[in-house]
Amino acid sequence: MKKLIGYIIAVVLFTACAKNKSNEVVVTGRLMQSCDTPAANKEGTILTADAILSGPGHIIDFTTDENGYFEARHSGSGFTRFTVRVEGSSDVLKVDYLSGDKKELGEVYIFPQSASYYLYLEVDSVYTENDTLHYGNPGYPVDGTSPWLKKAGPFSNGIIDTVAQAPNPSSLPAKFQNDNNPTIKLNYYLNEYDSWTDGDKNVYIPTFHCKDEYQDVTLKIE
Repeated sequence: MKKLIGYIIAVVLFTACAKNKSNEVVVTGRLMQSCDTPAANKEGTILTADAILSGPGHIIDFTTDENGYFEARHSGSGFTRFTVRVEGSSDVLKVDYLSGDKKELGEVYIFPQSASYYLYLEVDSVYTENDTLHYGNPGYPVDGTSPWLKKAGPFSNGIIDTVAQAPNPSSLPAKFQNDNNPTIKLNYYLNEYDSWTDGDKNVYIPTFHCKDEYQDVTLKIE
């Protein structure tokens, strides 16, 4: 009887191991420090978000090679939702659904999206040198200057500023295979700011990873 019980236990353990091996999940990708520079020898973690009925989530560690490539392996139950977190950083990529045991992420950027744009002014009324247009400083607070940039009147239609790579910190974590780009909000107002009135306005500017084209952004004052 003892031999029979031992045999049954061995078969169960062997079957469980074989099942776990056959259900191995592999997550691959390439971490990018910048648009042209891979994040070499960087440690990261895959944090799974399984449903309650599927059991607890998993923490799967990985380290990139000298070219930024990584491979994270997990033996056991599969998962479809997970987040990529990088050492010394917050979450950089969120995957809401990706089926299969081989999950290819492609390039994973560990820096936020940004926007480059030409800032136009469209004027429908007459203003004098006593009027001042205020608009959000895209470099604040990194550049250590005021959150507002100013342009004195009188105003005319045309380009008033050229902005390169305005960062969008809230774009991380990025959403995997999401066509809806996050935006940055650019506020502007004339003369005195008053949050209790409609005197302040705003425009929303889409942000991207590694896109060199400049957008046209227009501020309208009446």
